[in-house]
Amino acid sequence: KMMLQRATRKPVFIDSDNLQNLDTLFDVVRAKVEYLIVLLTTDTLFRPWCAGEIVTAFASQVPLLMVRCSSFADLTPHQLGNLEDLVDLVSTNMLQYGITYESLQDCYMRLQAESIKCIDVPLGPDVLAKFTEVTKQLLSLQNQLVSESAMTRSSTHRDEVLISTVTNDDEAMASACILFFKVQEELFVTYAKSARLMFDSSDTDDDEAALEGAFALVAMTSRGTLTTLRHLRTIVLGVETGRNIISVVLPGFTFPGEHFYSEALPNLWPGDVEKAATALRSYFKLIAVDFSTHASDVVLGTQSRTIMNRIHQGRKTDRERLSQMASTESITPVLSLFSFTESFRKIRGSVKVDDEDDDVYN
Repeated sequence: KMMLQRATRKPVFIDSDNLQNLDTLFDVVRAKVEYLIVLLTTDTLFRPWCAGEIVTAFASQVPLLMVRCSSFADLTPHQLGNLEDLVDLVSTNMLQYGITYESLQDCYMRLQAESIKCIDVPLGPDVLAKFTEVTKQLLSLQNQLVSESAMTRSSTHRDEVLISTVTNDDEAMASACILFFKVQEELFVTYAKSARLMFDSSDTDDDEAALEGAFALVAMTSRGTLTTLRHLRTIVLGVETGRNIISVVLPGFTFPGEHFYSEALPNLWPGDVEKAATALRSYFKLIAVDFSTHASDVVLGTQSRTIMNRIHQGRKTDRERLSQMASTESITPVLSLFSFTESFRKIRGSVKVDDEDDDVYN
């Protein structure tokens, strides 16, 4: 799990993370994974939770990949005909989730008969070397498996949350990475979304395509934002394509005044300056969230949860408000809710602030 997460920078969900809530476990398999990796050991096919996940994956057309340990042996015809003696689906409440012995037998037969991709764990005493090799082979199959998943499981949902900042500011990029690691697992397990750092790609043409398929855009503005064409272009595209945009302010950023729109932007923007200015004005009216790498981990966690709440909402009313603001030329002050809450704490102690979109900041 850790090797795959480190290599792909994507969350990897392992069933032992949540064996208490079967509703969540099977929902993750059914709707929130690109593919299911079955680690075949001596007891895998005899464990009720593994059996339930395999049946759910087949029923939901989730692509499977097998990693086979040397201790694993295919089930014999006798075992396949007597699964009631080998797998306890009754006391583990599997039957109420539609995991029957008939469906399990069918899936196990398909598992052994069909040409499902299988990687054998190499022999030898070096455990780290073994799983490093397995990880390499899994990664080599990743693009193919994701492609198969897209073909077999069509969906109209936008599943990616993009995080954008300037690429010539190491502190800003570090802040984006911190946010990425703090939100990616919750996005995946709870909301079936994945996070992506936009500066991973050096091709600016990829930005427009990514935004078209994005659920939300987290724009992290820093000292260099107002002089960085690519970051400004990303924000403008986000506004023009109607994405759910979360405005995040990093230390040192100063909101633009009229001089920026009348002098700096025309010298920087290669296209329709008036159109870009309108989009940027509307963006800077959004209520921003502070995100400071100088803060403690507790504060960073609070700020990340605030951003998560904004991502999850993605409400039509927010997009309508953004569209309405884009049609006006007036500028209004931008309020950072986190700074506002922190100031209130100094006066009143611990408080809760409810904004008009029902976010709660503790």
